[in-house]
Amino acid sequence: MPDLIRHPVFFWIPALFLRRGRHTGMTTCGFLSAGAILYSEDTTMQKIPITEARKKFMKLPDQADKDQVIAVTRRNKEVMAVMSWELYEGLLETLEVLSDPELIKYLRTAMEDVKAGRTHSLSDAYERLGL
Repeated sequence: MPDLIRHPVFFWIPALFLRRGRHTGMTTCGFLSAGAILYSEDTTMQKIPITEARKKFMKLPDQADKDQVIAVTRRNKEVMAVMSWELYEGLLETLEVLSDPELIKYLRTAMEDVKAGRTHSLSDAYERLGL
């Protein structure tokens, strides 16, 4: 079985957003970091059998660098993934953003603004927000 398999490649789109709380009425400001998942055939994912993973358990964190995922197999089928904590947290953040329709709306608006050239420098944003 070839080691070249499909695996996700992430890119992050940070966007400054303002949001008025539904219950408090307070306006909050923050950075929205939403990810999109692209699949690429030319990326490699290391695959190791579960018996080998058991033997090398203490070395797996060193093998799974921040963007690398190790597929652990049993009988040539992927049964689990080993990844860095940073990548895991990024996945959770992405799921959280994608499950919030209001944040998705802000992200789409921000992306449309960037495409249309409606952008501001960071110093201008700080000034406008009084930071």
